[in-house]
Amino acid sequence: MGKDLNLFEEDGAILLSVRLQPNAKNNKILGSHAGALQIQVKESPQKNQANSKLLELLASWLNLDRQNIIIMTGHHSRNKKIRITGLSCTQLLYSIARYLAPN
Repeated sequence: MGKDLNLFEEDGAILLSVRLQPNAKNNKILGSHAGALQIQVKESPQKNQANSKLLELLASWLNLDRQNIIIMTGHHSRNKKIRITGLSCTQLLYSIARYLAPN
């Protein structure tokens, strides 16, 4: 999956493309599509709930503090660029692989 994701290292941080699907049945990572990590969250996009849940889940899945993960672009879009500090690309990919939804 790693070579399918648009991952960039910049100034000690990782930039990750995410495609968010709000109002889903479950919170889960679906895989990758068109270079973005596809993630479903139960929350609605209203009042920033889906974005907040996305950041909370990423922090939990990656075993990082919430302050290490921010949305750089796409606050009002399904397509987002996420900035992550505190781990390497290899660690990121390993952590994501542990939480991939079964096929």
